[in-house]
Amino acid sequence: MKIFESTKIRISENLKLKKQIDEVQVENAEMKSILKTIDKTRELDYNETFNSAKNLKIRRKLVPKLRSALTSYFPASNGQLTKWLDCLHKSRHSHQRLMDRGKADENKYQVHSNNRVHDISNDL
Repeated sequence: MKIFESTKIRISENLKLKKQIDEVQVENAEMKSILKTIDKTRELDYNETFNSAKNLKIRRKLVPKLRSALTSYFPASNGQLTKWLDCLHKSRHSHQRLMDRGKADENKYQVHSNNRVHDISNDL
C-alpha cells in the first residue's frame, strides 16, 4: 500500500510541475509576442552585453511597458521581467555572434536536432 501511495504522490507532483512549466512557457510566449509589437527604438542591442549602458537605458523604458502590457495576463515583477529579458538577450546575443562568424546555419541544425531529441524524450 505504501508503494502505491508514494507512486501516486510522485505522479501528482510531476503533474503539478508539468503544469507550472506549461504556464511559464505560455507566459514566455506572450512576452515574446508583446516584445515583437514594441517599436525598434526600445529593442535591446544584441551586439552589446545585457548590462551595457545602452541596454540599461533601454531596459529602464522597456520593463515598465512590458509590465503594463502583461498585467492582464500575468502580474510580473520587475525582477522577473529583467530575468526573462536577460535569457532572451543571451539567446539572441549568442545567435548574433554566430551569424557574425558565419556559423549560424551549423548551430541551427544542431539546435533543431537537440529539440527533436528533447521532444521525443518528453513524449515517452
